[in-house]
Amino acid sequence: MVRMADNWDIINNWMNTYGDQITRTITGILGDPDAAQDIAQETFIRAFNSMDNFNHHSSPYTYLYRIAYNQVIDYKRIQKRRESREIREHRYDGTSLLDSIESNGASFNPEAQLLHNEKIVEVRHAMQSLP
Repeated sequence: MVRMADNWDIINNWMNTYGDQITRTITGILGDPDAAQDIAQETFIRAFNSMDNFNHHSSPYTYLYRIAYNQVIDYKRIQKRRESREIREHRYDGTSLLDSIESNGASFNPEAQLLHNEKIVEVRHAMQSLP
């Protein structure tokens, strides 16, 4: 069994040897040097935490590149979700979708208006229970 200190020495050596190359590769993919620095750092942390998975038949750079590439995919996925959420929030005009539903003449009939309002409450309750 390899000791943790040995793993740290290996990762430290890899950071010195491959750190700039990994960072440049990530920057080339993303075009964002700041995000690339963060992802490169996370790449070496993950490499350290998963040293038991390193197949010594491949080069350390290949192993680090694969981790970095997966990190980039995760980063892009998160960015896409964040942008999508920002677009939705930007389009939101402060009016609840349920409040904007036409009552189809129910306001002229108190009983129909009450049923309409109860349906809206039920739909809201169902929506709040969704994950």
